[in-house]
Amino acid sequence: MRRSLACVLAILAMLASSFVVPVSSRGAVSFATPTGGFADSIRFFEQSNQAQALLDLQSGAMDLYTFPLRTATDIAEAHSNPALRTIDNYGQEDDLFVNPVPVNQTLSPGVFNPFALPEVRRALNFLIDRDYINAQIFAGYGFAHTAMWNQAGPETARNPFFFHDLNRQYAYNYTRGRDMVFSALNASGAVYNGTWTWQGNPIVVNIVQRTEDQRFQVGQYVASQIQSLGLQANLIPRTGGAAFAIVYFGPPDTGAWMLYTEGWSTAWMLGWPDGDLDFFHNGGEGSTIWSAVGGPYSPDPELSDIAIRLRDGSYSSVEARQALIERGTTLAVNESVRVWLVATETFAYSDRISNVAYDLDGGLWSPFAVRTAAARSKWASASSSSARGNRGRASVRSMTWSSATRSWIPASRSTRTRANTLRSGPRSIRRPRDPPGR
Repeated sequence: MRRSLACVLAILAMLASSFVVPVSSRGAVSFATPTGGFADSIRFFEQSNQAQALLDLQSGAMDLYTFPLRTATDIAEAHSNPALRTIDNYGQEDDLFVNPVPVNQTLSPGVFNPFALPEVRRALNFLIDRDYINAQIFAGYGFAHTAMWNQAGPETARNPFFFHDLNRQYAYNYTRGRDMVFSALNASGAVYNGTWTWQGNPIVVNIVQRTEDQRFQVGQYVASQIQSLGLQANLIPRTGGAAFAIVYFGPPDTGAWMLYTEGWSTAWMLGWPDGDLDFFHNGGEGSTIWSAVGGPYSPDPELSDIAIRLRDGSYSSVEARQALIERGTTLAVNESVRVWLVATETFAYSDRISNVAYDLDGGLWSPFAVRTAAARSKWASASSSSARGNRGRASVRSMTWSSATRSWIPASRSTRTRANTLRSGPRSIRRPRDPPGR
């Protein structure tokens, strides 16, 4: 019995010793704990040619392209290429910014801004075929919408019937829009004789047209609709900085601009966008038309009051908030200082990359996108070296650090946010879209 017990104890001692790691007299062995994203290294660079970017994604020279595709051709190519993956979301908004300020006749004698008439601004909702713009210019991947929030957002999900009815109420109806314009212009003293004149001068609509993306085609379409009314359309093609100087920072009462093919992008989706009405329809974005920043235009006092109450959270229940949203949205469309068109955004990345966390609004602009991107094999791209362990190296389009969002933002995105852009408190960061390198 003693021999058996001794044998058992000896065996247990041998087994136990096999799990003991010898400790050096110099100290315990330590192992580095990996931190950061899945990739061991990330190379950022700029590729402004989007057709080339798609080729780079396919060849392995690039793994993630963190800027939305801007033409229907590139979007279709990305969707049809088996070597690529796409993300379709709705964080990019295209709209018309409408100048409601009458022209100062001392500064620009004989120039007439028809959009100083609320009825003419409102008529744009019926004159612009949003579904056509979505299908022909954005390849059908967007949401056409009248209200400030599109159908993919949480605001419309909370109140779908209201927003559906509003979109239907302001659906394309060219005849109705034309009648509204003719009625308002006749009442203003303008004269129609095949074309419109005011005090003997032709009425010319100055349209600042962005040139870098689909807004160029949007400008062409809007100009054709304006001309069909007997008004003259003067397209003013500009890139970002030059357009901003005219529209956001220039004097609003000279007639230098009357319509602008505007675009906004969001970095992430916000569940309760209480600041949006104030930002877009009450001067929160800070452009020179608004009385809130010393400009000449004051929105409807009821609209302004609702926008401020929402911005400041001055409501006592979800039901009270919903009533403010419904009334404020209705008044904003009635004012139509911004006429919303289409929400759409398509990103592309290589099929070699998996596990990308993207934002439902911001897509690959999410601060988690690059952090979570992982290569399917130890080779992430043809131009990179082999990875250590199971990690890869990601090649990503040029990005810059944003102190406002505390995250990486594509360098091609506008960083010229005005000082009072964030005056409404915590909200999804919105910026005018800007071209690569500008």
